[in-house]
Amino acid sequence: MIKYILILLVILVSACGGNGIDEVDVNVADDLTLETNASNSNSGDGVNLDSFEIDPNAVDPSIDTSFQIFWEASNFGLTYVARMTFSLNTTLSDDDVEVFAELCTTDANSCAKSQFTTTCFFTTANIMSCNNLTGFGDLTPSLPTLPVDGFLILQLCDTAELNSCSIEVEPIRLL
Repeated sequence: MIKYILILLVILVSACGGNGIDEVDVNVADDLTLETNASNSNSGDGVNLDSFEIDPNAVDPSIDTSFQIFWEASNFGLTYVARMTFSLNTTLSDDDVEVFAELCTTDANSCAKSQFTTTCFFTTANIMSCNNLTGFGDLTPSLPTLPVDGFLILQLCDTAELNSCSIEVEPIRLL
């Protein structure tokens, strides 16, 4: 039953204006930072995404298919939705491929903690998935050729206010 509720919430988040945000401008610097309008900032009401990291940020499925994602969150209530997509650019769009989506709750095994780490995989069949989800994100239509430099975009949205989201972008190289 929880699985169906999660799927419904992810669909609702996607249906509310695509990604639930009005405007997103990204500045690419040494570390990618995201500038957003006031309703999407990492301060104020709603969940805050304080940090987001990928280790390693270059993945060669012929050597090792796994990599780790880590985030720190604050100011979250009982639940929030975590969604991560693969993109060829630093902007959320309908062309991005979802590789992780979870309803983060107060359950001990949930992602609703101040620090969360999970294992992700990128296979030789161009499938990327995280947190033991199999066949979740087929990147084949999005990949012009390999190697490719892309981005993982992590979005944490408060379930009480679905348009209140914090977003971070990290580069990833697929070999």
